[in-house]
Amino acid sequence: MEETPASYPPGPPTFDPPGAPPPAAPPAAVIPWEEPGRSWLSAAIETVKLLIASPRAAYERVPVRADVLRPVLFALLLGWIGLLFSAMWELTVGDMIRNMMPQSGQPSPPRLVYVIMMMFGPVVVAVGLLVSSALIHLGLMLVGGAKNGFVATLRAISYAQAANIAMVLPFCGSLIASVGLIVLQVIGISVLHRIPIGKAIVAVLIPLVACCACFATIFGIFGAAILAGMGGLPGMDGTP
Repeated sequence: MEETPASYPPGPPTFDPPGAPPPAAPPAAVIPWEEPGRSWLSAAIETVKLLIASPRAAYERVPVRADVLRPVLFALLLGWIGLLFSAMWELTVGDMIRNMMPQSGQPSPPRLVYVIMMMFGPVVVAVGLLVSSALIHLGLMLVGGAKNGFVATLRAISYAQAANIAMVLPFCGSLIASVGLIVLQVIGISVLHRIPIGKAIVAVLIPLVACCACFATIFGIFGAAILAGMGGLPGMDGTP
């Protein structure tokens, strides 16, 4: 007859001493660009891939109230890449595209403009980033959506610059980048300010509509002035 192995009594129950803090939760995953210890190239590639493949999930990993240096550097890097490719395509195939569409009547810009743009790209991107962030934040204030302050807006607009990677494509890259920039801005504003997507769309479109209205007004004033000047010339008003 086989003997059953002796069973040992269970150990004493574990308990936490009174007043002990609860176990710490694992740290939340942050967007790759802000992960400590990761190389900048790997972080940039993974961040762009995440923002393109799953933008809402990417923005959910963006800290709302952290240092703005990292996202601004990301915006400068991606914005400069976009400017470099845009200038390169303009210098190589820009004239060919305009020759294929002679009805456009657009003159070829001086090549020096694109050389300067390539050299001083970070400055251009930085100015554009600050201006666009300020205007969009103003739009957020008008619709009552600026819940987490200007830093959240700047962070959202900075990571939206990932859309500039489309500039590597000739011909249609600028159009894709422009549409992608607006889409990422809307999603980023919605997530970081915790507002509905519709309110974020309105906040992003307010500066665009306002700028278009300003340009239309300026062109209308200049057009009216030119027509008035031409009307004062002999023979233009039907009189000798």
